[in-house]
Amino acid sequence: MAEVYASIGSRSNIAIADGDSKLPSSASGSGTFASPYSMTYGSSPGDVGVGDKLAITDNTSYSGATFYYFVKSVSSNTVEVVFMYEDSGSYGNQNPTTLDYTDDYGDVVKAGHTYSRTYSTVVAWEAGLNNSNFYSANDDLTGWMHADSDFTEENVIFNYTSTTYDSIKLTVNEDDRQHGIEGQTGKVVNKPNANPGSEDKSIYNLSIDNFTIEWIEIDMSSSTSTSIIVQTGTSNTQTKINAVIQHMLIHSWGTNQTPDPMHGILLRGGSGGYQHIFNCILYDFQESDDHVTAYNMNQSRATVKCYNNTSYDMTVTTRNDKNATGYFWGTNGTINIKNCIGIDSKNTNVSSSAAMSQDFRRGSGSDDCDFCLSSDSTASTYGTNAQINKTAANTFEAGYPASGLFIKSDSDAVENGTDLGTDANIDITEFDRNSVDVDWDIGAHQVTREAESSAGPAFIMFLDT
Repeated sequence: MAEVYASIGSRSNIAIADGDSKLPSSASGSGTFASPYSMTYGSSPGDVGVGDKLAITDNTSYSGATFYYFVKSVSSNTVEVVFMYEDSGSYGNQNPTTLDYTDDYGDVVKAGHTYSRTYSTVVAWEAGLNNSNFYSANDDLTGWMHADSDFTEENVIFNYTSTTYDSIKLTVNEDDRQHGIEGQTGKVVNKPNANPGSEDKSIYNLSIDNFTIEWIEIDMSSSTSTSIIVQTGTSNTQTKINAVIQHMLIHSWGTNQTPDPMHGILLRGGSGGYQHIFNCILYDFQESDDHVTAYNMNQSRATVKCYNNTSYDMTVTTRNDKNATGYFWGTNGTINIKNCIGIDSKNTNVSSSAAMSQDFRRGSGSDDCDFCLSSDSTASTYGTNAQINKTAANTFEAGYPASGLFIKSDSDAVENGTDLGTDANIDITEFDRNSVDVDWDIGAHQVTREAESSAGPAFIMFLDT
């Protein structure tokens, strides 16, 4: 078993910052994940990143074979790479600094080399999960998205099942994460701009076991024909799908999508498994003639943990018989909702009933919603320890939602959550709630970051001498 990284982005030729196209003189290590080749350049390797692919062609000793490596780490001037494969299948693992090139004058020199992203799109990465040159059974696979340019992908279906991997993760390069604010330069964003298909199609479909998706901003403002953004499979009875959806920022969706209704995150199937949603922010969804739901867990058959998420501005504008909902669940699975915010879920048709506008809506079952906050009374109707009838203006910092749905320091969301241990402890800004002794806030953002002093009052005694 090994951890295997692959970068995803549009850059095809990443130059070394010092302009040296030649390899360093030597490299330590054996090319395995446990002992990668460690190469030190004369200066910083520039924009080379984790998961990038290194390609080197040797026409001197290996008949023009090209050797491929992936970047395990970059630190200062040093790049660590792991051998992947060579294209002839004849020579196997070679130290990259031993590879040579015979030039037009007959001189043998260090081979030139090229760094590039391993895949150009998430779709290509998914299709490559069956590449036995890269991956082996029981590996842990990670796709690293880079903000080289905006992604414009839809109907990305993760359903490759021929090889059993321990885990698969689609994540974002650490410097390129959105941290809860939309539209930032240099951050990864997917802006779907086409029709992913019929009502059961989505932007991301997690139909493969042990999958994590995280840190992606999905800007839906250019989409007119999408019903689902992220879903766990396409069948309500699909068997075990273990999935974690976390730190996602999804916004600006509507109006009158074809097909509809609209589901931000739709959990379905998964009997015998788990499906978790942690520290996500969904806002500004609008539909004229069908249901709008930020987090729909009603068809999940799994054990669900929906912890420290935020929903804002789920709106139905025309049909008075359609629901505007932040969180929707029932009894098909084991549903646990804690520390979540739902604000301004509204059917704005004046003839609609109050039942069509609910921040928290339960189709059936018992109270499953604890330590949550709502702009209506539903956090209390369906749970305990609730904060109810709160406004967006009194909950979020000024400039919301475009500048982030961050919690105000005097909000009723502050310190009114419950400590969930190692579940959902990393907030949308990558602050670790367990790094200091603090009470947890409600929602995806933790504004309380300093432990309260437990020291007693100071006493000063003056002695009359």
